[in-house]
Amino acid sequence: MRLFKAEIWNLELLAEAFERYRVLFGGKPDLKRSQVFLKNRIRFDESIIFVAVQEESQLLGFVQLYPLLSSIDVQRTWLVNDLYVDDAFREQGVGRALMEKAREFAEYTNAGALVLDTEFANHPARQLYQSLGYQPLDNRLLYALTL
Repeated sequence: MRLFKAEIWNLELLAEAFERYRVLFGGKPDLKRSQVFLKNRIRFDESIIFVAVQEESQLLGFVQLYPLLSSIDVQRTWLVNDLYVDDAFREQGVGRALMEKAREFAEYTNAGALVLDTEFANHPARQLYQSLGYQPLDNRLLYALTL
């Protein structure tokens, strides 16, 4: 397994996995829209995406990070917005490897933290995050305003 930062040249392979991820979590199928979305994130440096591949043509999974800035701490935080491992490669350490790569990158950029949220019912993800040292925030609530 190789891990590396996604670039425009491997967009097609990434977009197919991203589309499966979106549909898995309730998104409407639209491969073209997924391709454009990812292309813009990469082209405009709006997110960092690491992919896990086996050989050159088989994508095992990906993790996508978005930058956040803290005015209070005057430093960067990275939001782990998306973590996906193809069903055929779950329980083989791919998710752990991607999360460790995200941590290495966050440390390299002198970030203060990596943050994420997950559904209460997603026990496998919660176990992974907790095994990697992630802890629930006792002093925070997550709010959303749907537009």
